[in-house]
Amino acid sequence: MSAYATSQYGLRGFSEGLRHELAPHDVRVTTVYPFFSRTPLLNVTRFGKFAELKRTLPPALTTDPNKIMATTIRAIERNQNEVFPDKFALIGHWIKRFSPGMFRLFDRVNPEAI
Repeated sequence: MSAYATSQYGLRGFSEGLRHELAPHDVRVTTVYPFFSRTPLLNVTRFGKFAELKRTLPPALTTDPNKIMATTIRAIERNQNEVFPDKFALIGHWIKRFSPGMFRLFDRVNPEAI
């Protein structure tokens, strides 16, 4: 997961930089931050404990990719800089922004217990 997380974090920085560089040219950049979407990636063993344990994330924690795309299209139409297409992504964003230490609680989460 570290390579995947690194690429996502890098994408955030790249998007922010690109947004500022292109603003004088009236080009907008919208970055999308979903939580977990219901895609085959969740079932690939090398991407996490859930697949190794042959378990799936509870449906309430995942979002239909069609909903993510519909939310993204609306955000682009509204010229939004960032999109958090599901409640868990939005909650995570606000927690990290205003209380970054809270994410240390997740260091103790054991996927085998879920």
